[in-house]
Amino acid sequence: MTDTLFGSDTGRRLDEMPGGVGEFGLEASNPIPVQGIAMIKVYLGFLATPDYQRIKFKRVKWGSIEDAKMPGLTDEYDTFDQSGKLLTVLYVNAYAKGTSERAPQGFIYFRPFKGMI
Repeated sequence: MTDTLFGSDTGRRLDEMPGGVGEFGLEASNPIPVQGIAMIKVYLGFLATPDYQRIKFKRVKWGSIEDAKMPGLTDEYDTFDQSGKLLTVLYVNAYAKGTSERAPQGFIYFRPFKGMI
């Protein structure tokens, strides 16, 4: 069985980059893994606040964060609540072989129609 994120034969899904250090998604050294640039918007579109309010996001740095332990480059996104208040910065790496379904601390991964899309 192939690991959906990294192509190894672990037989289980990994939602975090191997070798990541620090708070998941909140530090460049432990970015959120997604499969390809297009999946960044999909993943971030499934994030919500704990009260199920969808977030807004804006890419503020792209391809500028490089870590020898991670494949490719990591992008930086500001996240906002529905009123436009800055929540935090998230770090996303689009060079994984799959897309995480784990939410960073302070968020939930809200995908109510999983399996349908």
